[in-house]
Amino acid sequence: MPGGRLAARLRRGVPGAIVLALGLAAASPTTPGQGMEETPPAAKPAAPAAAPAAAPAPGAVRFVNAAKEAGLTLLNRSGSPEKNTINETVGNGVCLADFDDDGWLDIFLPNGQPAKGATARSALYRARGDGTYEDRTEGLGQALAGFWAQGCVAADYDADGRIDLLVTGFGRYWLLKQTARRGRNRQPPVGYNPPSTESDQSDVAAIRSVE
Repeated sequence: MPGGRLAARLRRGVPGAIVLALGLAAASPTTPGQGMEETPPAAKPAAPAAAPAAAPAPGAVRFVNAAKEAGLTLLNRSGSPEKNTINETVGNGVCLADFDDDGWLDIFLPNGQPAKGATARSALYRARGDGTYEDRTEGLGQALAGFWAQGCVAADYDADGRIDLLVTGFGRYWLLKQTARRGRNRQPPVGYNPPSTESDQSDVAAIRSVE
């Protein structure tokens, strides 16, 4: 705009100056850092935290029948294959106890009877301490040949420091008191006076039936 006209407008008052200012504002682009400031872009929302990795599933439990290798060879008897009576349908229990007090669990297996043929027996297996067992039944009183045994409880019922056996079954019960010499670890309870007639043998367990 020529200088004369601009001066004339300025002399006529403020409206002309306002028009000039608006015109200059329209003609001048806004640059960063000069005039109007740029609006920063909106911040992106933070991504959600990743979920922790799931723990690996534990391996499947697997059992292997090691009875034969361990020496547990007693053949379980329970009547006939047809299972015609209630006696034949009920299984047998087991007792785990340190009968000879050597620090290892021994095993007593009550056994049933076959429907016919030779009678069966129960069994006491003594732990050798290496994962194997030896059959120490004969002559110790636990065979119970011909008796249909079903369950058992191992406990020191008379508080003499030795583990005894209560064997349950069909027809009667058996209370088997241990009479073997006490092991090196177990001590008699205070005030107990053992009978003078007790056996001095140190076998795994000498047991007699208490009628």
